[in-house]
Amino acid sequence: MTASRRRAAVLVAAALTALQPLAAQRRPVAEHRTPRKVLFTLAGAAIGTIASAAYFGGNDDPPPGLCSASSCVITMSVGGGAFLGYLIGREFDQLHELRYRGGTPLDPPSVSVPLSGEPSVLAVRDSLVVVGGLGGVQVFASGVSLRAAGKRATGVRGIETIDLAPGVGAIVLGSSSGAYLYPPRTGPGTLLREGASAAAVATVGRIYFATHDRIESAPLSADTVRSWPGITVGRKVTALHFDEPSQVLYAVADSTLYAFKPAADSLEKLGEVAIGATARHVDVDGHLLAMAMGEGGVRLYDVSTPGGPRPITNWNGARFAYDVSLVGTRLYVAAGVEGVYVLDVSGTEIATLGLARELGFATALASRDGFTYLLDRSVNALRRIHSDF
Repeated sequence: MTASRRRAAVLVAAALTALQPLAAQRRPVAEHRTPRKVLFTLAGAAIGTIASAAYFGGNDDPPPGLCSASSCVITMSVGGGAFLGYLIGREFDQLHELRYRGGTPLDPPSVSVPLSGEPSVLAVRDSLVVVGGLGGVQVFASGVSLRAAGKRATGVRGIETIDLAPGVGAIVLGSSSGAYLYPPRTGPGTLLREGASAAAVATVGRIYFATHDRIESAPLSADTVRSWPGITVGRKVTALHFDEPSQVLYAVADSTLYAFKPAADSLEKLGEVAIGATARHVDVDGHLLAMAMGEGGVRLYDVSTPGGPRPITNWNGARFAYDVSLVGTRLYVAAGVEGVYVLDVSGTEIATLGLARELGFATALASRDGFTYLLDRSVNALRRIHSDF
């Protein structure tokens, strides 16, 4: 290699090294950001200029070839450097767009505790947090710091839903083998109903659980396995939510949202509305009902009149909505690998406040008493943030 070529190679290497901090930026500024394809195109052109100058800066005779003249070498070096810089910068811009397409990046402080097994569902009530999954149920005390308070239902596999009874903390869960009821701390559990149960909720004195196309009701004192009073909807029930202030039970079956009210030891239908797809989870706060629709995003309904839920708007900002949690005018969306979206639902249209990617692979949410809890499957942890951060 000639001396001029060696000098050009050294200069190019030095220029590329100088660009590494720019390329390695982990958190670009979300606003007023200069596109990296512009910066890298200019940088590539500059490197090409430096390299061509170094190439001809020595005393060596120009080597023979089709492109040995200075005009050709400069044009090829500058043009090639600019094109390569553009390609690299465009890739960084695409990655940035994917990372921050949820709007302002959010990084709320969180408290976290490790989980075992493969957790998939959670519930919060009073002073307890319960997490269910393949390893049974893990119980935590929701004090200043989340403290492990034991394990329950370790022999139950395929837990699909979980809830806590107000006041007493009894744990109701649905699994592939049936619906179960457990004391919160110690003592044996009770199988209430055989058969797969994909949804279950607890309220004062009673629990409601779904077995295929039927919703049944049992008292918290139940201690036998049997068929319980209830109502058949004719379609597989995938989600239940009991709104305590209105005393209304909302159920999703196939592509329909139902509203029921307790009637003695059974249920009475108030109304129904077609939703066009199956919802994964439902949450209610005041007159608003939100549904996580998976690839369909989020649906928002006005349930001021429970018998006639009225659609308000849809939101499709997440690639997949696993779960939702309403806290006043805020809606939290567990969006898997994207993290947690924070939305403003105070108006007729949903506004995206930002995206908290640092909360990990979020698959489940629950809010209570000023805090929002979530499952982070990226590190297998239970996290807690302030709902009004």
